[in-house]
Formats: sequence, C-alpha cells, structure tokens
Amino acid sequence: MLKNRLTSALLILFLITIVFYANAQSIPASGDSLELKKKTGRMSITNLFNTGSMYYFTGVVSNNKPSFDTKFVYDNLRQNWGVLFFKSFDLVDRKDAINYALIVLNKRYFIGSRIMISPQAGAQLNQIGTIAGPGTDFLTNLSISYRFAKHITISNDAVMQNLVLTHRANWTNRMKLQYQKQSFIIAANMWHRNRIFNNPGYLAAGSFVSYSGIKLNSVMNLVMTFSQIKILNADTPRKNGMMLSVGLDF
Repeated sequence: MLKNRLTSALLILFLITIVFYANAQSIPASGDSLELKKKTGRMSITNLFNTGSMYYFTGVVSNNKPSFDTKFVYDNLRQNWGVLFFKSFDLVDRKDAINYALIVLNKRYFIGSRIMISPQAGAQLNQIGTIAGPGTDFLTNLSISYRFAKHITISNDAVMQNLVLTHRANWTNRMKLQYQKQSFIIAANMWHRNRIFNNPGYLAAGSFVSYSGIKLNSVMNLVMTFSQIKILNADTPRKNGMMLSVGLDF
C-alpha cells in the first residue's frame, strides 16, 4: 500500500510540473511581460536524437541502440530554485531500461561569487510499459561547484539513488571540470560508485562537448553534442561507449 501511495505521489508531482509549464507558457509575449520573465524565471526545452543510450550523470553506458530524450528546465532566478523533468526513450526496444523519466527539484545557495551549493531531491520513474513501474524510486544529489576562472568551473555531484522502495541504495560521485563560453561547452568527467551500500563499485572517465550556437529562428537553436565514457575499473563487467546527439533547444 505504501508503494502504491508513493507511486501516486510521483504521478501527482509529474502532473503539477506539466501544468506549471503550461501556465508559464501562456504568459502574454508583451514587452513588459518578457522583461518580467527575464528577471524572475528562465525556461528551456531540449530534444535530442542520440546514436546510443547512456546514463551520463552516473557514468553508465546502457547500449548502442539509438534513443531520444527530452529535457524541460525551469529556474526561478529570484528565489534560486528550479525543477528538471527528463524523459528518455529507446527507439528500438520499448522494454529496455533506458525508458525512464526523472523529476528533480533543486535549491541553490551561493557563497560569494564563486561557490554554489545545490541540494536536490526527486525521483526516477522506470517506464517499461507503465508510467512508474518496478524500479521506480527516490534520489538525492548534493552539487558543489567552484568557478575559479571566468569560463571554467570544477564541481562534484554526490548522487544517491534507490533510497526507499527498491532497497538497492547506491552512491555515485561525479567530478567535473567544465569550460563554457556562450554556446560552447567542453567538460571532462570522473565517476566513482563506492561500495558503502554493498553494491558493486566502478571508476569511469569521460568527455562531453556541446555546441548550441546555430539559431534556426528567434527561439530555436540547433544542438549538437558528443559524449564518451570509458570504464577504468569495475567489480562487474560494464560497457564503454560514445554517443553523438543532435536536436533542438527552445
């Protein structure tokens, strides 16, 4: 019964997110309202076709089959909180584990002009034939970033997954060094899944390159990315892989 209630709560959160976005999109596009939106909030939607399937946030290659994902981000710039909705589809196998969704809320705290601390909480919904099937569970993340040059930051994410329902808790740290200038991003990543919860661990490295500076019209950009993951050490066999992506950003 508890599992059914938690699943229902996740579905309600999903619907609230969609309704919130629909209402935000209905704001009149007058000069005053556009200026207000710039000061108070920022929204984006990114849709990508991918040559493979990866869980890039935790450094895992799923398979080399093509996939599609869509990401909606809303940031409240005055109160420094945000919401992320992410949905991934395997374009070949609807029963593959890469068919899932994420809903994550975040809060941002700043120490001076260089350090940001962002606690995050949400849920991963496994969607093999259902909206929230077996494996659906809650997650948390604590992100700490330091900007030591105008375009360069270093950050660490401590991601804890499967915390309540599945009894398969795991903890992955991701260290990222990123250079970003306007629409160009290049990043180097290291992932380490530790063995604190008695789950198999691994160490992986990867790179990420993205360019979204090609404008198709006033609100739409072409996005191109390259992602790569190399397993350095693992308790159980894991895949290496690379992925090219192309899509649209609104």
